[in-house]
Amino acid sequence: MRTVSIDKINQFFLKIEGLWREGNVFEWTLNPDVNILSGQNGSGKSTVLRILYFALTGNRTKLKWLHDDNDGHSYHYKEFYRTKLVLNDKKYQFETFWFFEEEHTSISNLTIDFFASLDQQAVSKEDIQATTKANGKIQSQIDFEIYHHQNQYTKYLLSVSKRAEKAYANGQNIAEKLAEVYAQKNLFFEMIDGLFAETNKKIDRESDDLQFIKGENTPLSVYDLSTGEKQMLLILLKTLFQNQQQSIYILDEPEISMHPDWQEHLIDNIRKLNPNVMVIIATHSPDIIVNGWLDKVVDMRDLLKPLTTEMQHGA
Repeated sequence: MRTVSIDKINQFFLKIEGLWREGNVFEWTLNPDVNILSGQNGSGKSTVLRILYFALTGNRTKLKWLHDDNDGHSYHYKEFYRTKLVLNDKKYQFETFWFFEEEHTSISNLTIDFFASLDQQAVSKEDIQATTKANGKIQSQIDFEIYHHQNQYTKYLLSVSKRAEKAYANGQNIAEKLAEVYAQKNLFFEMIDGLFAETNKKIDRESDDLQFIKGENTPLSVYDLSTGEKQMLLILLKTLFQNQQQSIYILDEPEISMHPDWQEHLIDNIRKLNPNVMVIIATHSPDIIVNGWLDKVVDMRDLLKPLTTEMQHGA
């Protein structure tokens, strides 16, 4: 998770020169809610997402100017970033444009999260040695990611408890305030329990650590979950930690190791936990888009255009 200072999102535009080959340009205008990037293997989807993440969180050359377009829109303020990134030994030059309506010019923190399917095998020996508290159960990259989210999960539960104590201390509308304080945590618990019900697992609500119960009362380590369960857990944990704040969540092929039913409700579950998140997904799976998101899909081929002489000598 990274946090940057930026104005409230109205619209976002990404341009990449030389994606695939010299002499072309990739241009993508993103929706403020859901964006789904499709394309064949090797078409550059993952590269686009990594460039986008770097554009949002890396060091950038920034220019600002007022902007009025000719399409009847009232955009007043624009930020423009132009930078270069070397990725897999290839140098990319890319630009990003942020558009804002005039009334949304106050600076706020924007959380940027990135998730890529993590089904590869063991991490480095040094990383495993650094996680001895996990009793040697860390065997893969996703285990390592979950290990580092354990501490954040404990801090999250503590922050919820402190907000509940504050509600009690104020002594007004306690029931209403407590329902508000616990709403997202309870929604997360119910969501995970519902998803894992088929295998008779549920989150241990009494534990300050991220632990599970199988069956009636058998303790189960988070590291003993299946790969698909770990991936779903990690995706929703990242969403929970956004605390319903305005965020951008970039997911690269999250469907790997995930049941089709889970894929179908993935975007809905993310946006239930955080209605203020902009979701950006690269996927091959039709199941992710069937639940009302077909109009949010764009194909890589439709976003690639020849780089004209005017573009080459432009901004």
